[in-house]
Amino acid sequence: HTFTLVANQAVGKRVNVNFDLAAYGSAYASLFAAGRARAFEVPGYVKSDLMGSYTLPVGNDRSLRLYGKVENIFNRRYFTGNGWLAPGAVGLGGIAFQF
Repeated sequence: HTFTLVANQAVGKRVNVNFDLAAYGSAYASLFAAGRARAFEVPGYVKSDLMGSYTLPVGNDRSLRLYGKVENIFNRRYFTGNGWLAPGAVGLGGIAFQF
């Protein structure tokens, strides 16, 4: 089972904020050990991500967008559907130029 909630808010013409909340039910994955595959139940988890961007106009039809994202903002410990331990909170950012 999966539940997803997404909230997106524009703040004026230049700022955009997005919040994602996802809840996943338990699942079974294959665990390979000693040359044999075994079924392993991966517990369910809840994950939240927060994203934001700021767009700066550059000329008439060009813009520069600064963006950032923090995945797993509450630093929850969980295993992905294939049984791998997910990292804690992870941040990334960038710049995009539109022309």
